[in-house]
Order: sequence, then structure tokens, then C-alpha cells
Amino acid sequence: MDVQHYWLLLLLVKSCAASGISPYIKHYEGLSYDREDLHRKHLRTRRATRLHESTLQLDFTAFHRTFHLRLRRDAAEFSENFKVISENGPVSADLSHIYSGTLEGEHGSACHGSVLQGQFEGSIHTENGTYHIEPIHRYTSSPTDHHSIIYHEDDLGKNFIFLNNLDKDC
Repeated sequence: MDVQHYWLLLLLVKSCAASGISPYIKHYEGLSYDREDLHRKHLRTRRATRLHESTLQLDFTAFHRTFHLRLRRDAAEFSENFKVISENGPVSADLSHIYSGTLEGEHGSACHGSVLQGQFEGSIHTENGTYHIEPIHRYTSSPTDHHSIIYHEDDLGKNFIFLNNLDKDC
């Protein structure tokens, strides 16, 4: 192999390796915010007795915009006596980590997700589409400056869409 082909191959391998953490996500951004602060806010929200204290605020910047999430605890999708069946039998489930809300100042927006150990995981629906936030450790064990990733629904590859459509038919 001549030198030109070697460098071209090396460049191609490096660009492919650096471009993604999953074959299903074409583009994403690393996301970082103060997890300890969010965890404190979550604990305060759990104890809240007044309505204005029960809103969890999370602000961050990604995709050339600022997201101002305003979340409230929301377990309405679960029955009142929801239980998890384990090897030891039925166990009451703590649903205090589940939230729904909106983006401040964005009419028609919606946010749904959970806050565990100060980390939000969920979806943000905007007029420009849906963004998904997930922990980065799900995709890599390599050290990183970020604890989460955020990606837009349009950045999901065809393989992911194909697999999701298979699930709908089952």
C-alpha cells in the first residue's frame, strides 16, 4: 500500500470512529450541567408542600439554543397502587423521580423523563422536533467531560427507525 492510500485509510478510520458513539445516532452533543445541584433541587421538589416549590428547573445549552425545562413530578400514567413484581413478590415502586413539564417560553412544548442521581434522562418535544437525552455511559466507557448526550430525532439513523418500526408490528 502506498503512502497516499495509507493516509487516506487512516483519515477515514479516524473520522468514522470520531463521528459517533452508536450506529443509530448520526449526530449528538455532549451535555453537562451541575448534577449535584439538580439532585438537591429534586430532593427539595420531593418534599415540597407549596405549588411553586414543586417545580424542578433545569437549564442547559445545546444545539445552538438554551433549554429552560420546567418540570413537575408526574406519575399520572401509573395506577395509584402500582407495584413492581420481583423474585420476592410485589413491591411498591417509588415514582418520585418521574417528571413532565414544558420548555419555558415555548408554547406547545413538552418534556418527559426522570431524574436519578441528579441526571435527567428523557425527551423534549419542541416545535422543531424532539430531542432525546441519555446518559453517555450507555454508549461508551471511555472518560469524557460530559455525563449525558443530547440528540435530535432527525439524527437517528435508518437502522434505528427500521428497528423501531419492527417493534410496532409485534
